[in-house]
Amino acid sequence: MLADYLEHNYEILYDYYPGAVIEILFFAIKLSEDLSNGLCNIFYRSEYIESLRIQVRDLGKFLCVPRKVINVQINEDEDDDKNIMIGYTNAVINVLFKDHLKDMKQNLTRLPDMIKIFERLHTTHSVSLLYLAILNELNSISQLVKDGADKLQRALEGQKNSLQIMVRNIMRSDDYDWFLKHIVVLDSESRMHLVMMKMFPEKKLRDAQLLNPLFCWSEKLDKKLFNAFKYKDLTDPKILHPWLCKVCQVLFEPKNLLFRACPDNPTDFYPNPELEPEPFHLDCFKFAGQVIALALMHEIQVGVALGRVFLMQLARKNISLEDVKDADPCFYNRCKEFINKDDLSALESPKVKFGFKTGKTMKLYPSHGYIKSLVRHCFVHSISKQVSFFSKGFEMIFKTSISQLLEDFKGLKLEDLNHVLKGNGNAGSNFGKKRKSLNHECNGSDPLMSQLQKIRRRRINITDWQWGDFLGSGSFGQVHEGYTSDGFFFAVKVAPLLEGKKVDQIEQEIALLRQFSHPNIVKYFGTHKDEMNLYIFLELVRAGSLEKLYQKFQLQDSQVSLYTKQILKGLKYLHDRNVVHRDIKCANILVNENGCVKIADFGLSRVTNLKTLMKSCWWNPRWMPPEVVNGKGGGYGLKADIWSVGCVVLEMSTRQIPYSHLEPGAVDYSIGEGKLPRLPDSLTEHSRDFILQCLQVNPNDRPTAAKLLEHPFVKGRCS
Repeated sequence: MLADYLEHNYEILYDYYPGAVIEILFFAIKLSEDLSNGLCNIFYRSEYIESLRIQVRDLGKFLCVPRKVINVQINEDEDDDKNIMIGYTNAVINVLFKDHLKDMKQNLTRLPDMIKIFERLHTTHSVSLLYLAILNELNSISQLVKDGADKLQRALEGQKNSLQIMVRNIMRSDDYDWFLKHIVVLDSESRMHLVMMKMFPEKKLRDAQLLNPLFCWSEKLDKKLFNAFKYKDLTDPKILHPWLCKVCQVLFEPKNLLFRACPDNPTDFYPNPELEPEPFHLDCFKFAGQVIALALMHEIQVGVALGRVFLMQLARKNISLEDVKDADPCFYNRCKEFINKDDLSALESPKVKFGFKTGKTMKLYPSHGYIKSLVRHCFVHSISKQVSFFSKGFEMIFKTSISQLLEDFKGLKLEDLNHVLKGNGNAGSNFGKKRKSLNHECNGSDPLMSQLQKIRRRRINITDWQWGDFLGSGSFGQVHEGYTSDGFFFAVKVAPLLEGKKVDQIEQEIALLRQFSHPNIVKYFGTHKDEMNLYIFLELVRAGSLEKLYQKFQLQDSQVSLYTKQILKGLKYLHDRNVVHRDIKCANILVNENGCVKIADFGLSRVTNLKTLMKSCWWNPRWMPPEVVNGKGGGYGLKADIWSVGCVVLEMSTRQIPYSHLEPGAVDYSIGEGKLPRLPDSLTEHSRDFILQCLQVNPNDRPTAAKLLEHPFVKGRCS
């Protein structure tokens, strides 16, 4: 009761009753002595430990008044009573800090020897909380003592084993914020354990909605592994652990081309710079980021680590020559040799292939910045896309980036992540042995791509099929319904070709589009050709286009917002993979019976020579941005699609195509001059602002699809 009163009324006591402060200090000294005597009893029982925790709590409340006093200097103008109170308080605080710091050093030192007794008494958790409460109070007192914080930190730095025991016996529901603020004194494992407990509640560790989509996607990676775990519950830690380990074996298997092992540390990996990543490879990197994040989240040792050159980029730090030493010792040694000799004469050729065999020639001239440029070329630019997708996957699980993680938890180190993933040195050797025993179905130059193609051939094999109804026509030809012999419906786009032209390259490039998979883009299933036509097989979306929808129904602002959000999600997926649609309009955006939007015809406009090989192709500039129409400013880029999105929103809202008030001949001139389409007064405030942000004449002023997803017009809409 008295302690609670003091906690809330200490300012009154200090200002008006200096004598009472002295009395309070006597109480604090008595509590401190009782606590010290209590800690000497090594056979802590639960009820006894609880009484000690209450004493610690009350001591903190009694010290509220002295904490205020300690910051006041003795003033000769003050009365003697107040000066005596200030001096006495300073002395008492210093003694209390010294005594309890000594007590805790003794108790922490003997904790490893006492842990067996505590375990038998089932009090390890209670003892850990008691010690944590005392350390928390010591930390508060240390702020009032000269060099107190440094003394406390030095004392704790010598107690890493005991602190590790405490951390391992703390639960998520406990108050361990003090530890988080002082994780620098902890070992690597304890730091990560506390951070993971803080970030992820127990319920999140058993989240089937998080795990199931990842498991389903893993079928593309390794069919046998998928089947082995198909009917098992991944929310069970005993199941999740081996699954994550085996998935990592596949992802980091060097013959799968995604990652390369560091020569001197074969369990440390970084993205393979020689890989020219296709869409499926990028999806694999995103999946790898999710898997590594899951392993960290569950504190599972998967036997792999992220090479320093990889970790540094994930943390958005600059890469130096020293950072690439483990990744490529030969590269490092050659560069050091040149630096030490201060002689770049061996590299005087203006075009140099150096380091990795990327197949690309780099223009570099000897200079002081030569080595730095070389490092960026070989270890940053060559893997930037892979790093970006890995980061996206990681952030999907952690909801934050690695760089932000280090910022939020001061004292956490990059190496701590690897300690969780790889553990001790033996874990890596086990991974290496298991890796040799992996038996992939595919032994081609790129086993992952071969595996993906096998799965897709099993799922959809369009060879024997029949023509169905005519569905419509677009920029690349007519579209019909198709029906396979095993009852699968699909859409077939018929592109008439000029006689004598080869279409092999076109088929190969369209095959790349088959790797894309997102709820808001139309799936590609493959191609077929004859002497006259190229047939492109696509996902069938029966409800038709947004153009047909708004011609039939008056779309409400909420519906336009919902469709726009889905368009942006699909477009973000494509833009993340550097795919520009180039022909975004309502006629090319389909919607199914459930209201799910599907972007169609993506990628076709970039397929080599497809436009020139077709007998007829009609393009409409009404959705095109000024830089495309007038041929200035770089022409088509990702930002060109953003302009088109603004036109699509306007089109859905008004039920009219952009620039509908102009004759066809005047459209090109108007857009080329940077004139915007008419925006009616009927538009809502948010929809108008959204459209205007998209319709910036300068493409550099247009937001990205990711940024637009945060706009009030679409934010918060369920899709």
